[in-house]
Amino acid sequence: MLAFPDQPLSDAQLERFSLCFGPFGDDPFIAPIPGSEHVIAIRRAADGTAPLFAENWHTDWRFQARPPSGTCLYGITIPPHGGDTLYANQHAALDAMPAVLRTQLEGRQAIHSARGGYAPQGMYGEADKRGDRSMDIPPSEAAMATQLHPIIRPHPQHGTRCASGSGGHLLALDGMTHHAAPGPLPHRPARPAPAAVGGPPGGTGTRPRPAPAALGIARQPPQR
Repeated sequence: MLAFPDQPLSDAQLERFSLCFGPFGDDPFIAPIPGSEHVIAIRRAADGTAPLFAENWHTDWRFQARPPSGTCLYGITIPPHGGDTLYANQHAALDAMPAVLRTQLEGRQAIHSARGGYAPQGMYGEADKRGDRSMDIPPSEAAMATQLHPIIRPHPQHGTRCASGSGGHLLALDGMTHHAAPGPLPHRPARPAPAAVGGPPGGTGTRPRPAPAALGIARQPPQR
């Protein structure tokens, strides 16, 4: 995870900053903001009642054949309490995993899908449209597709292995009828604002925390 505090950026500057780390990826289920094809707004009104967006441990877009190598977050309106994102070190999670469980997971593939969130019957599907969510998330039958990824994988640059399943997208482990996994190990950093934050989903898991005030974040996931 990299943090760059005190960085006032326009949407165009955020896109240019993201390109320093790789080309743009595909954000298939969330509409971009007007005028910026590769920026989406993750926002919640202070009086919003819809369930929090992405309120579980996850790495972005593990349901894709080629998930993004990183995500850039830019804080716009930061609430005085809560609303921050927690980070989990998935390398440490693998190191702390019981040996018996790790042996069971070695060489296994995790079945990922976007159906739990973005299918018509998912968390952000047709029923969610009747609420007061302030994000544009059009549901799609394409979210029913599945994708296999190793549950334990090496980092693409330095080779350190990590537990790479994404709780928000993981349906099951291929070829296993039952599995259990330890909880991730969270780290809560300070929240300078405004700041641009980038993290590699291959070794980092994230989870948002509730906030009593409005929160707006622009995000762009560059591809490897």
